[in-house]
Amino acid sequence: MRRPLLHGRVRALALLALLAWVGADAAAQTAGDGTAPRGSAGRAESAVADALAAPEDARAVDAVLRLHQLDDLVGFERFGRALDRIAAARRLHPSAALLVRYLQASLERRRAGTAAAGPRFAEQGFVQRWSVVGPFDNEGRKGTSTIYGPESETLDPAILEHTYEGKERPVSWLPAEAHLARVPFQRWLYPIYNTCAYAYATVRVARPTAARVWAGADGSLAVWVGGRPALATDKYYSAFPDRFAADVRLPAGAVPLLVKVCGERTGMAFYLRVTDPAGRPLRGATFAPRLPEGATPAALAADPVRVPTAYEELLTRGEADEATAADQLVAGRTLQLSGMIDVTDNAAQKLLERAVERAPGAEAYYWLMRAGTDAVKAARAADALALLGDDDPFLLSEAAARRLSSVSVRAADGPSRRALELPGGADDPNAVAVRAMVLRSRDMAGACSALLAGWLATREAVPTVLRQQRACLEAESRAVEAAALDDRLAAADRSDADLRLPRLRRLAARGETEAVRTLGRELAEDFPDDLPVLQAVAAQLQIAGATDDALDLLRRLTTECPQNPQLHHTLGRVLEDHGRRDEALEPYRRALDLEPQNQPLAQYLDFLEQRESMERRWAVEFDSLAPRVAEARRALETATPAERDKLRKGRDLFRQQVDQIHANGLSSRFGQSFTLVQTEDGAEQSRYAQIGFTPGEETFELLRAVVHKPDGHTEDYETHYPISYGGSSYFSDAGAEAIAFPRLGVGDVLELRFRIDGRSRHNKFGEHYSNEVPVLGLNPTDRFLYALVAPETKQLFVHVPPGLGITTDERTENGETVRRYEATALPAIPEEPDAPPYPELARPIQVSTFADWHALARWWWNLAKDQLQPDETIRRRVAEIVAGTDDPAERTARIFDWVIRNTRYVALEFGIHGWKPYRAHEVVSRGFGDCKDKASLIYTMLAAAGIEARLVLVRTRAYRGRQVSEFPSPGQFDHMIAYVPAFDLFLDGTVILASHTELPAMDRGAFALIVGPDDERTTIIPQEPQGPDRLETEYSHEVGPDGAAAGTLAIRARGAYAQGWRGRLQATETRRKRVEEALGAAYPGLVLGDFSVDGLDDFRQPVVLHARADVPQLASGGAGTFSIRAARPKDLARRYAGLATRQLDVELYEPIHESQIVRYRLPDAATGIDLPERHEAHDGNRSFVMEVTRDGNTVRVAWELHVPDPRIPAAEYAGFRAFCAAVDAALAEPITYAIP
Repeated sequence: MRRPLLHGRVRALALLALLAWVGADAAAQTAGDGTAPRGSAGRAESAVADALAAPEDARAVDAVLRLHQLDDLVGFERFGRALDRIAAARRLHPSAALLVRYLQASLERRRAGTAAAGPRFAEQGFVQRWSVVGPFDNEGRKGTSTIYGPESETLDPAILEHTYEGKERPVSWLPAEAHLARVPFQRWLYPIYNTCAYAYATVRVARPTAARVWAGADGSLAVWVGGRPALATDKYYSAFPDRFAADVRLPAGAVPLLVKVCGERTGMAFYLRVTDPAGRPLRGATFAPRLPEGATPAALAADPVRVPTAYEELLTRGEADEATAADQLVAGRTLQLSGMIDVTDNAAQKLLERAVERAPGAEAYYWLMRAGTDAVKAARAADALALLGDDDPFLLSEAAARRLSSVSVRAADGPSRRALELPGGADDPNAVAVRAMVLRSRDMAGACSALLAGWLATREAVPTVLRQQRACLEAESRAVEAAALDDRLAAADRSDADLRLPRLRRLAARGETEAVRTLGRELAEDFPDDLPVLQAVAAQLQIAGATDDALDLLRRLTTECPQNPQLHHTLGRVLEDHGRRDEALEPYRRALDLEPQNQPLAQYLDFLEQRESMERRWAVEFDSLAPRVAEARRALETATPAERDKLRKGRDLFRQQVDQIHANGLSSRFGQSFTLVQTEDGAEQSRYAQIGFTPGEETFELLRAVVHKPDGHTEDYETHYPISYGGSSYFSDAGAEAIAFPRLGVGDVLELRFRIDGRSRHNKFGEHYSNEVPVLGLNPTDRFLYALVAPETKQLFVHVPPGLGITTDERTENGETVRRYEATALPAIPEEPDAPPYPELARPIQVSTFADWHALARWWWNLAKDQLQPDETIRRRVAEIVAGTDDPAERTARIFDWVIRNTRYVALEFGIHGWKPYRAHEVVSRGFGDCKDKASLIYTMLAAAGIEARLVLVRTRAYRGRQVSEFPSPGQFDHMIAYVPAFDLFLDGTVILASHTELPAMDRGAFALIVGPDDERTTIIPQEPQGPDRLETEYSHEVGPDGAAAGTLAIRARGAYAQGWRGRLQATETRRKRVEEALGAAYPGLVLGDFSVDGLDDFRQPVVLHARADVPQLASGGAGTFSIRAARPKDLARRYAGLATRQLDVELYEPIHESQIVRYRLPDAATGIDLPERHEAHDGNRSFVMEVTRDGNTVRVAWELHVPDPRIPAAEYAGFRAFCAAVDAALAEPITYAIP
């Protein structure tokens, strides 16, 4: 039932308060095409009804797409019947008719598999047999406008005999047969990321024939027919059939078809079909992947004529000046459902935003939520949907699902529960599935399974609900039931390999060879175009012992996809694993030809034997350490309890690292260590070791990992396996090898021996090399050795840390310069809390090819400069941002504010992008970037605004610590920010909720290299930013006779303090709780009353909190005597000065600048009021003053605390400790009084 008009207005006004960008009230308005029926089934029926109401209109496509979105919610049978009803409609729009037939064939694939569905796609005119060539370069999307060889040779009869210069190597045409409608380039070509590719085929007709060519692609698309351009778009959409169309007059003969697709992702693919002008199969047409022998290509006599498809018609209507909100909603929805979203220009989101502005109903917000590539806008749309869609179980559960994925489980809990409680909600599969997701995310897998089991007991088992049931069973560790459900789902849907691959793995693990062969054949038949699935089948065949079957499949794949080095490598490995080493050489060599620096292959093919083996040259045998080991073990046995208490968990008897730089710029590393276990804790912790390396660029080989037991026998490691780092907002190719040992005991010696080799095709840093080798570690070290081996012609610079007794030796041997750095009796890094970070304490040996900072700065600038060019999109955006002001300072502030509000921190640090920023326009279009990307975007936008800026490489205090030397090396730095010389202003784009004058603590006092187009300089970033840190609090307490108090408070926070408060109070729904928690930490039991907060959205203003609160027991005491602490405790001594003495500096990370005024209005009857004296403490630049005064029964406590430098040198620790104790003691002094 619709709510009354007044209630609708109230809800709209509440929504406006939540979302400032909603520009109209929602008074009983419906979105665009009206109010959709509630629930999944109702929405499906509505979609069918809309398609049948006006089948000839382009909107019929929108209706079919909406129906398709619900297929897994209504079930295959109901979905199929709905498609049949629409297909039977008369005068159905050609685009809709084609879409229905495509979906019917796709449904057939799900039911009966590829063998059954493939011919249906072919009957519809989809071209399945092609010749393909590529990849060609498409970095920065340049390939779209670049004319590569094939497109100038469309009428050349010998085109398929030609070879072209591809992205990484010469490329030739390959046969490519797709078995469905989609033609995936990655099935035959390698690599695909940021590339272009071409496909060639012919259509043959016996007489001149009118035809229509339909196409869609994953990326930009161009199609030539008979030598003439037919279709072209530079938008990077997702692959979808029949998105564009052109009418052609086919001459008699074999007419060449050429397709060009340029993509940025690994899923580059296209669809192309040829029909008659009405969209029916083209009678008498045959397709082939090449010209018949001796034939001449038939050329078109006239240019093809573009025909607007329904997708284009709807977009045109939605973008017209006279478009209604309904037109905009339908257009935006169609774009979203058909994948017509280019991340650089999300037309769907823009259209839906306009629809929302004009008619902000639940349906419009739902589609805006789905189409939004702007995470903030999508989240806000979800919030609006949760308010406006609270009478529709489908929409409310969709809002809950989005909140679950983008906000939190708690934010999704309420809407998902309410969706089930609504009329019809308990029967809606979407509502129950989303509620199950929420329960599982709350670690309530049992409740999740019970909910779904009860639902399925009385309702049709649709795929969406079954998938959730499977996930809940798996979360409960009910593996057998989950596996059975996998099999049930797989039998019902043969288009999802993920449903059958787990079963294949289980069968292979159990060694059921015949069952693996059978299921493997089924998967190969159903997924002939899916290379990852076929590779997985080959792997499981090998595991199950069906080696010949695995080899047959791999040989077929290497023939069909000859450019893929991974396939050749895998084939060689399988052959070698089964003792067929001679046969393995050929695929290994082919893989190495395709990827010359693939080190594991190079190692097998005598790559290591082409130079002296590092292991043979450098390894130290355990027997040579026998006297030292025996002495160390005796020392353990005879140690007194007091001496044992001082022992570290381990002792490195010998530790070495050898870096060998090869002529091609790549490097190899040999590492070895012998560690004596000295304590029981050490025995447990030493069981697991990690050795870092970069899997995408390096290969790791564990040469030896054994435990030397005191009785003389050895035990091997238990297992070793790779692990990756990152996640959430940080993704990189950095990783490590984890090694697990058996149970250890005191006196055991762990020996590790490994090597790491570069495997890239080239050094990502060009001719440059840099490294930092820690000298000190967490264990004391008896003997340390670092060796650096490089070609004699390679100029290297080395910094050796002073004061550690490191001896150096340099000599030339066989054209190589060998440098040795040795030390003995190295101490362990002290274990102390609040210490500087490890890279500072490890006192590294630094190696670099850079002679000075100028050389380093010029290298880095040349690496980054091409990424800093503003395109037209950025120029327009900057013009919008700075509109109305010519003040450079204001322009700088606005640009910084835009960047931090509109780009999230997400690091994609793969390969060279660990150092090289992505292009500025990519950062804008994606809406995210890491520190380099954000700094580069700020630089680029400032340049577009006419403001000179610089980029700054930073050694953050939080992660790298203070500068350890003046040595010019990239390893000094781990962060990047921007700098504006005109204002001496540093800008860190990774901050959130901060103004341009504020800097995070990790940047302050940090060593930095400022780099511009023609200049550079090193500096120390100021400790005090232009926006200083200040926290000012003021409390007024009205103390009652029983010690309870009611009062007011005001908090004013600037700088880092303001960022903290903004982060804590951003969410409206949790703001009261967060305020109460913060204040309750100082006043236990505090009950918060009315409060207000300013400055949460305007980052240039301080955060100001005003509140009223009750404290149930502010004054303590009894028998008429009461006391109140003068101020709330800071606990400085406990937090920062708990040790009696220190060897290391104390690192607070953030300065302290706080002041507080507290007024206590004591009861009128209070007598004998006794106040603390004035206190003052100073220690260097650290200061504290507290003064307590009285005016009648009102006591005023005022104090200020300043610790401007958060690094406390160890030499000043005693004074700092006394300072902390004095502050804590002063704040703890009581105010006492009596009440007769």
